[in-house]
Amino acid sequence: MCGRRFGVMKDPSSSPRPKDWLENPQLFGRSTRATVRDTEDDDVSLVRTALLQHHYCLRIRRRLDDDGMTLKQLSDQAGIEYQYLTKLLRGDLTLQLHHLAAIENALPGVVFSQTS
Repeated sequence: MCGRRFGVMKDPSSSPRPKDWLENPQLFGRSTRATVRDTEDDDVSLVRTALLQHHYCLRIRRRLDDDGMTLKQLSDQAGIEYQYLTKLLRGDLTLQLHHLAAIENALPGVVFSQTS
């Protein structure tokens, strides 16, 4: 055991936005070269959550480009309000599992890999 506690959750209202964990928040969900800023050890679970969201957003944007699909079309097909979806993909809000499930329904394979 590494001694870090991952089960302790801070008050979400006091937590930074996912993109705030990056050195350059404008790269959130847009660049594979985004790097994490220095953090306290007790922030490790929030940083990992933000990085997971960043990687999912990269995959979603890449897939939209590959399929020639717009964010508006994804919004309509996933049943997520357009403005809310853009905030999720920019890292202004935290993705939740139901968001990933809705996006996976609209873009099969983008969240859950088709290969085993």
